[in-house]
Amino acid sequence: MEIWFSVFWVISLTSHATGQAIEPIWQPPAIGADELPRATVSKELVTSLRVGGMRIVLEETPLEAVQARFRGVVGHSGDAGDSVAWLCLHGKDPQGSWVLWLLSGEIHARYVGGFQMQRIGFGTAVDSRCTSLKTKTGAVEIPARLRLGMSKTELVRALGGPSDTADGDVWRYVHTHMTAGAAGATAPVFDSTNTISILFRDDRVRAFRVWKTTTS
Repeated sequence: MEIWFSVFWVISLTSHATGQAIEPIWQPPAIGADELPRATVSKELVTSLRVGGMRIVLEETPLEAVQARFRGVVGHSGDAGDSVAWLCLHGKDPQGSWVLWLLSGEIHARYVGGFQMQRIGFGTAVDSRCTSLKTKTGAVEIPARLRLGMSKTELVRALGGPSDTADGDVWRYVHTHMTAGAAGATAPVFDSTNTISILFRDDRVRAFRVWKTTTS
């Protein structure tokens, strides 16, 4: 999956030179392997974001509410536990163009459970089903000072040390904790996981994906 992402990125930068027809960006590509490393992060790092003035809380904001705000088409891929739906947005900041996917896995029951943001090259086509955000700088605000273009040193300063750097170009932060409901000793216990996968190119953050899941 990581190899696929790397090839996708390289092709998107060279398509004009080769004349090869490339599909516009639509579906969020994978970042790193599916299997998570051991959790080493002591607290949840990112559980919300703000897009165009709208605060989106992971596992609390319905994907349909975001679509009603920004329009666009909800995409879908996979089946059963591997299924994911997304709303695609794109825009620009002083460093260039980006794409943002608001994600909902099968476990999230149509609530936003994560998001992915990626820098794209000049002239890279974005699918018409993605909504263009015509807003000023700062349209996407992410807690913990996570942003595209950060160096590895800046990232460690903002988030602390990662749980895994074995890949080199992909760093992952993993936090888990157990929590109980509000019904006292008889309440069910839930396992909450917050992960961040980060893709580097030339030691700068090229893309990142954030997930939050709560399971019984």
